[in-house]
Order: sequence, then C-alpha cells, then structure tokens
Amino acid sequence: MEKEIKSILLLKHYGTGIGDMVRWTASWKSLKEKFPEAKIHMFFWPHKVGTAGEYLIKNSAYIESLIVEQRNIRKTKLYSYTTVSSFRSAFKSLREFISKNKIDLVVDQEIHGLDNSILSIWLRMHGVKTLGVSGYLFKKFFYTYHSISEKEYAKKFNLTLPLDYTEKDYISLSYLGINRDGQQIIIQPKPHKKQNIFEFKDKQLIVGINIGCGPGLDVKKRPDLKLFSKLITLLVTSGFSVVITGTADEKKINELVIDCLADSVKNKVIDAAGTTDLPELLLLISYCDAFISSDSGPFHLSVGLDVPTIGIFNWHNPSCYHHKSNVRNFVANANADADAGNIICLLSELLKD
Repeated sequence: MEKEIKSILLLKHYGTGIGDMVRWTASWKSLKEKFPEAKIHMFFWPHKVGTAGEYLIKNSAYIESLIVEQRNIRKTKLYSYTTVSSFRSAFKSLREFISKNKIDLVVDQEIHGLDNSILSIWLRMHGVKTLGVSGYLFKKFFYTYHSISEKEYAKKFNLTLPLDYTEKDYISLSYLGINRDGQQIIIQPKPHKKQNIFEFKDKQLIVGINIGCGPGLDVKKRPDLKLFSKLITLLVTSGFSVVITGTADEKKINELVIDCLADSVKNKVIDAAGTTDLPELLLLISYCDAFISSDSGPFHLSVGLDVPTIGIFNWHNPSCYHHKSNVRNFVANANADADAGNIICLLSELLKD
C-alpha cells in the first residue's frame, strides 16, 4: 500500500486554539518523512472558523492545502450533536475536493467522537480508502483500515494514560508503521528575521514572558500574578531584558503585573500585549533567548520554534508537557518568592546548555 500513496487527506475537527494546532505538526513531519513524495492535505472541521491558528496550517511546509468548514453544534440538556446542515456542507466540500484531487488515503486522526468517522465512511462509499482509530467496538467498521485503540497503543509503547496531545495523533499513523520516536512539535518554515524588533539599548539577553490564559475559561491555568511580578524583578535585576506577550484582552492582566514593579524595573520591560498578530508573535518569540509561559498557546509556539522554554503549570498535567532538552515543565507551588527563584535556576540551566 505504501508505494501507492501519493496524496493524503487528514481529517481534524477538534481544537481551535494555537496550542492545539501547533501540536499537530509533529505527526505531519513524521508522515512526510514516511511518504516524502506524497502531498498532504487537511480537512479541518472546527466549531469556530477563522481563528489565528489556521495560519499555522496554511503556512506549514508539510501541508499542501487546507479546506475549512464550520461545524455547528446544537446542545440539549442531555447531549450535544453536530447539525445535519453541517454534515451536508462537509460532504459538499469533500465531494468538490475529491473530484479535483486524487486522494490515495484519508486519515482520521481524531480518537473520540463519530463525526469524522461519518465523513470517513461517506468517503469510503465514494471510493476513497480511509484509516482511523478503532476507539470503540464498532468504530473500526467506518474505515477501510483501522489502527489499535488508544489504550492498546499506550500499552504497546509503555505509555501512561492520558497520552499527551501530540502522541494521540500517532495512534492512527501507527497502522502505517509510523511511530513518534521522540519527534517534537516543529514550526516550519521558521520566521525570517529581517530586523531587530526590540528597542533595548544594551545587548542583553532577552526573555519573553507570557502570562496568558485570557479572560475566559482557561483563567484557571494562569499562575499567580505575584509570581510573574517577582520573576520579572529577578530577571531584570539579573541583567535580562523582558518582553511580555499577550492578546489585546490580556493587556489589563499584564498591566496589573507591571504596576507592581519598581520604576527601575519597569523601564526594562516591554509590554507587547495586543500589538502582534500571529506571524508577528512568532517573529517576536524567535528573537527571544528564552521564553517563559503559562500553559497556553505561546508556550507551545516557543517549543515549536526551538526556543529554550519554561512552561509554568498550576498542577501536574503531563498530557500538556513537552519533553525536550531545551524545555522545562514547572509546577508552581503557591509560593511566589520560592517559585520565582526556582524558575530563575531553571533558566540558568537552560541557557548554559
């Protein structure tokens, strides 16, 4: 079968956040290495379209083309479901795509839900070979080929459940003999550094800080703001320059932290919240000598850009960790002084490497 695969269509419907999307890149690279001559396309079916993260897919060196359709979800007191009209729109887009492009294999990388399974059996009925995860007893019947389940995959590779989000994309690919083998997320091509975007007078090491987690549901993942004020003070007094990233919605959060800083420290801090779109944020992070972030999108972007990175977590959350030589996953202990000091130690360790 491998010699016949020249064109692959990936199916995705979960995740609209930047962090979700950048985690997909590891499997794209592995898939491209297995089939270097194949063109990889993606059908993305999220509940919200037009998000910043779509830029990562459209501009990836591994993805030939992207089709995006909105998946409308209707909720009841007992359950939620994808509307019939959404399925019709998806079928129409897929029909147009496969009529213009010969697809040798469709790969459903989702391990939960049946929405993509329904798309897969529809494609199978239209003569396209499909591959998916045998997550439920009957789910394998939706596909031409099926991999083992998540539980079986974890057992086979001696991994602990829940799997980290990057690993999950490899379950379906394991049928093709593609294993992760330590492959990390990777943003390709990397931003092209045209000019120095910072205005620091001294040639100091630059540390990016992302307080992040927005004003919404992810606020529970944001570490104590006192930790960031202590950390920034230690960074500046240790000779680093600091730039704080964030969305426009997060600017007020950044200002709360900056207001707690001494004037001598504030002068060496740039607040970039709300001033960058995603391409500019990628460029900004790439200029940093190190990046420290809460568990949010910029944390994963920094790892994907291969910048020395420290992720700060409010609780032990291994499914969101990255295990890489220039990455540290730090769990805060609700003691701002101690935590800030420990992070500085981790930073010194990273920069020595």
